[in-house]
Amino acid sequence: MLLNISDKYRVTGIPLNFVLKEKGISKEGKVVWKTTGYYPTLESLFRCMIKENIIDTEGEVKQVVDKIDEVCEKILTAIKEKKK
Repeated sequence: MLLNISDKYRVTGIPLNFVLKEKGISKEGKVVWKTTGYYPTLESLFRCMIKENIIDTEGEVKQVVDKIDEVCEKILTAIKEKKK
């Protein structure tokens, strides 16, 4: 399973776990996907992903809510694309 959430995140599956990976650049300048966590369910993975994105958001409550909406929309879009 491969589910691209955004240019920065993707989800892969291994037996009994879902793996969240974050895009990075190696010292050689190549794109690498670093594992940020293993999750027993997609729900737990998405909850963690949303929390991490909220932590990166500084400012007013409206900005945090907007960030949550943005992440949720990316997740839903990725799932819809995968079903096609």
